[in-house]
Order: sequence, then C-alpha cells, then structure tokens
Amino acid sequence: MAPTTDPPHTLRRVALPVTGAVAVALLVALTRAKAPAARAPRANAPAPTTAAPTATPGGCHFAVGDVRAWRLSQRMTQDGRALTALSAVLTLRATAVDATTGAVLHAATIAAVETDDEALRGQLGALRNVPFALRMGSDCTFGGAGFAASTDAAGARAVRGLVQPFEVSMPTGEAPPRWLTQQRDGTAEVSVRYQRVESGFERQRLRYVASDARSLTPEIVRSSARFAMADDGRWLASLDGVEETRLRVGEGRPAVQLRVTIELRAVPSTWTGETPAAAALAAMDFTEHALPEAPAEEATDPALALDLEPAVAHLGELFDRRHNGAAEEAVGYLVAYLRAHPERAMELLRWIRRRSYPERLGALTFFAMGRVNDPRVVEALASTAEDDGFLEGERVRAAVALSDNPGATVDHVSRLARVAERPHASGDAELVSDGALNAIGAIRARSEGPVAEAASQVLRDTLDRARTPDAQSDALDAIGNSRDTGFVPAARDALASDSPRVRESAAGALANMDDASVEAALRERLRVETDPAVSVVIVRAILTRTERRPGAETVAVAAARLPREASVDVRLALVELLGAAAVWSGDARVALAQWYPRESDARVQVAIGRYLPAESLGPAHGG
Repeated sequence: MAPTTDPPHTLRRVALPVTGAVAVALLVALTRAKAPAARAPRANAPAPTTAAPTATPGGCHFAVGDVRAWRLSQRMTQDGRALTALSAVLTLRATAVDATTGAVLHAATIAAVETDDEALRGQLGALRNVPFALRMGSDCTFGGAGFAASTDAAGARAVRGLVQPFEVSMPTGEAPPRWLTQQRDGTAEVSVRYQRVESGFERQRLRYVASDARSLTPEIVRSSARFAMADDGRWLASLDGVEETRLRVGEGRPAVQLRVTIELRAVPSTWTGETPAAAALAAMDFTEHALPEAPAEEATDPALALDLEPAVAHLGELFDRRHNGAAEEAVGYLVAYLRAHPERAMELLRWIRRRSYPERLGALTFFAMGRVNDPRVVEALASTAEDDGFLEGERVRAAVALSDNPGATVDHVSRLARVAERPHASGDAELVSDGALNAIGAIRARSEGPVAEAASQVLRDTLDRARTPDAQSDALDAIGNSRDTGFVPAARDALASDSPRVRESAAGALANMDDASVEAALRERLRVETDPAVSVVIVRAILTRTERRPGAETVAVAAARLPREASVDVRLALVELLGAAAVWSGDARVALAQWYPRESDARVQVAIGRYLPAESLGPAHGG
C-alpha cells in the first residue's frame, strides 16, 4: 500500500521494516537530536460511539451513496519523549460496489486537521477537502488509495499514514473466537491476531513475516487495539490502540523505542463537513504515488550546485527543522547531492575522520551513502570500514551502508572479510569485526552471481576456521543474516554444540532459512534442550520459520514439555507456540486448558488466557 517513506508521525512510519523513513527515525535517535515536546490536539472529538458486539459481524458493507465520517487521532513518543500529535476527520462516500467481491470504492476527504508539526500541517492542510480514492474490501481491509496526478507526493504519503493504522481484517461470515491473518504494511507482511472480547474485538500485531531491510530490524514489543464495529456494518464505531516498536541497527543493539497511541471515533450524522463528490473519482486511479529516484527539483534546485561546505551547512539547516520529517528531507537532499557530486563523498568522510563534520549529521550521512549506487561512493564506504582512523561506530555504519548499497562488488566483499579477520584487541574492535561479517551476510542475501558466491565463500571459510564458541556464534549470526539455505546442514549440526551461545546462534540462523527441514531440526532440539535461554530462542525460531503455524509434531513436543518445564520464561514461550497453534489444533487447546489450573505463575496464566475462552479454563492454581 503506502510507499516506504511515510511521515514520522504515523504507526506505519514506526513499523515499516524497510530502509526509508523508519531508518531516518533511527538515525535521529542515534544522533540524539532533541525534539521539542509535542502538544496534543484539542479534544473536540464527539463522545465515543458505543456499539454492541455481534457474533456475526459480516465484514464491512456499504451501499452506494452512504456517507460516514470518523475522527482519527495519533500520538507518537520516542524513548518516552513526545514527538508528534495529529488528529483529522476522515469522510467516506461510497460511490461503487463490486458485485462479485463486495469491495467498495469510496470518494474520501480529510478535514479538521490538528497537529503540532508544521511540516505535517502544511502537507495535510493542502489536501483538506480534496477528494481521493479509497478501496475497502468486504473484509474491511484496504485495497488501495488513489490520488489525482497533481497531488503532492508528501501529502499523499501523509494521508495514507493517517488512515493505515486503523485497518482491520474482519471475517465476512460469523467471526470465530479468534483468527490469524496477514496484512500489508508498506512493502512487508505483518502477522496479526484478532479475537472477540467483551467490548467487541481485539487486534494484536505479532511480527513481521518478511523484511527487505538489511540494516534495520523492527521488533514489535507491544501491540494491542480494542475496537467495535458499527451496528450497520459501515466499518468501525470506535478503536483505541497502542503499539511500541523497538528498532535495532544491523549489529543488533537496541537503538530506539517508539510508541504510537491511536484513537478512532465515529462522527455522528450531525457532522457538517464537506461531503466528497462521487464525480471527483474520475481524476483518480489506484496506482501508488511513486517517488522519483531523486527529488523532482534535482535539475533546477540551486542547493544541488553548492560547494561542499555550504552544502553541509544547508544539510544541517534541513536536519535541525522540527521533528523527524526534517531529517527525512535532509536525507533526500544529501542523496540527491551525492548523486550529482559522487566525487565529494570521500571528502565528506575525511571531514568525519578529522572531527570537522557536524556530529549530529554523521549517522544520517552514512545512511544516505547506502542509497547512492555510484562506484566512488561505494569505494568511500569500503575505505572507511577499513580505516582504523575512524571511530569504531563509524566503521560499523560504513559496513552496514555498504551492505545496503547495490554497488558492492566481489572486491568489497574481500575487503570486508579482511576487516572481519583482524584480531580483537578490544571490545570495540570486536564490534567492527562483527559488523563487517554481518554486512557480508547481508550482501549475500540481496546479491546474485559472483558477489553472492564470494560472500558465501567468506562465510563458509569463517565458520570452518572458528575454533572458539564465540567465533562460531559470530559466524552463525552472519550466516543467518545471509539467508543462504546452503548453510542449513552446518547450522543444524551446530544445534548439538556444547556451547549454549552456539546453539542459540544456530537456532537464530535457521529461523532465517526457507528450508522444509528447519522445523524438524528445531523441534528435535527443543525436545532435548536444557538451557532456558536457548529453549526460548528455539521456540521463537520455530514460530518465525513456520509463520506461527507449527506442525502437529511440534505441537506434541511443546505440549509434552510444558508440564515438566521449570523455567517461567520457557513456559511463556511454549504457551505462545501452543497458542499460535490453538487456532487449528485441538491438541494445543487441550494442552493449554489442562495446564492452566496447575500453573503457579500469574504471567503464564494470563498468557494462556489470551488464547482460550474463559469457559474452557479450570480454576486457577490455589484459587
């Protein structure tokens, strides 16, 4: 649906597992830019509309001519610091219904925009009461959004980002107690669980099924949204949710935690906003509002003709504007500038090495270089990764940017390999070595031909030479990054290592490999594994590899282990595995129901309660 550079205020902006605007938020966190506290929009939304839950919601159905309006609100914080608040009224007018699929084509508008972000206010304000097209399936999912060809791309992204967090997926027949589905989030698929609750329904985003990102990995820490459907089947009556996402850089260290709170309320029929006209759809289609490789003004923008020093000053001015939207604009400018002047990339990096470059722009600069496929820029990144004169963190960023750059060659793989082989004189040196090795794995995952073969050979040689558990673990981590199924036998053998760290890394590597034998290998190790931390990683790997649909044999192993497991953390993981299978497996439901009254830890009881209806649970232990 939306492009990968959604604005920073949206839930989609938080969650997208691709290099783009999410990575910009990460860069802001890494450079510790300070953002002023955001003020919440005025609370002028009407009182919540109550809707009794129904056992047969039947998805979403509109009749041609239906007009409905909703107030949508979002608030974002970064590491506990307020960033952005936004609210607006969305109005839909049903203009056509597909007789075969039940999908509805709406003319839509936004109005009553309130936000403390100046850039966002301008983007959305320009589209106030300007119709756009929104397709909604009979299961309530969004099938596309279309804008007139003259619509500003940033405004189109902002509108999509405003609406997307409120997408739900409802059965078109009678809703079961719970169901699993996958929904689009940018270029990725997200696994989502729904269940009926007393007040209506609950939506929980679980994990990303697939990711194209190499240098950025989002982890959904918490996700919960309660919502009620409108009595007349016209989408939602209300929704309240919160999502917390932890973003990690390539070397796997926590970088930033983002929290987004969302709220939707149906506006009563007395809403006096402008109704979008059906005729306005004639100027629209459902093609994505594509972004050019470089800003459209590249040929005429005088800022692209600046010498290096004033160009860096201009970059700093862009970055220092309000919030993360300015950081995104700064990245776009630097990408365009380096495409126009790739020979200046090395000079930029020399400034960083001499400490004459603004520190707050360092991470942003490496990120932008990863998007410029020019031999001179790629060479500058490779040289930086090799150069001991740079700080260790800068060398890691250069390696990560090189792994994201499609211009990496066999020579660059060899040079990263030499960096990875250097002795570890300190913990920082080890960080550089691990970063280079993981970058080689990422290059293997996105490459073909000689480059992919060279990367695989480096990983194979590294694993063969590894003599210590730490070295073996590092090699397996990089192999997991590569997604190369040729390493399945080696990773499977490593599951039997005497070292818990090696077994943990082997399980993580197998989780990333699309091979039919992986689940069985993980299952057999889970049957005999004694280390709690390793056991949890194995369960997580099984859930990842099977896309939360473990097989019947795996369910049997988890059900047999649950009653004899002493570790609370492992029991929680086993409950999650059995709960994921409970949608289709009676054995999983029985195992959870039988264990519930014997469980002594309240956290595990609560976890079981997420997957089973209350009537199937016996009395709590000691209760």
